[in-house]
Amino acid sequence: MSRDQAIGYFKDANLSHWSSKTYPQGAIFRAERIHHSSVSSNNGHQTANDYLECVDEDGYIVFLK
Repeated sequence: MSRDQAIGYFKDANLSHWSSKTYPQGAIFRAERIHHSSVSSNNGHQTANDYLECVDEDGYIVFLK
């Protein structure tokens, strides 16, 4: 995530993959919940893979990493 934009990911029921939307600096998100998870790396270590579930200004549920 950069300082001038944020990328939100959302699941579209009509598509089999996650879609994304770029939000400008200053976009407002209402946080709903934090998801904590981890993924394994090649050397067996666990890496944090947390993301924030939010509602954007248009009322859509998006996930911010």
